[in-house]
Amino acid sequence: SVDGKLYGMTTYGGLNYFGVIFSYDYTINTFTKIYDFTGAGSGSYPLGSLVEATDGTFYSTCSTGGIYGFGTVFQYNKTTSTLIKKLDLFLSRDFYFTHFFGLEYLKITTFWLLLQS
Repeated sequence: SVDGKLYGMTTYGGLNYFGVIFSYDYTINTFTKIYDFTGAGSGSYPLGSLVEATDGTFYSTCSTGGIYGFGTVFQYNKTTSTLIKKLDLFLSRDFYFTHFFGLEYLKITTFWLLLQS
């Protein structure tokens, strides 16, 4: 990231055991949990990588959770420490490709449409 830290996710763990977003500052060897996934509200069991946009926010997916239970696409703003659920996935082509191909498919189709709206 442009702030010199590494950012990532764990599929499990955290307050709700639904996974977390974390940062690691390698210059001072410090690991910091920065977000706990909540299930229906934000998604659960994050899958894939965090993709950093030019404005410094991150995008990625969760494999389950959301209002339909089939995952979410989310945006995380490290400056404000807020997560915004951008899309609730449902059992469809989005579900299949999200679970088996990860964020790469979403960047090409659904994700592109979200960024355009």
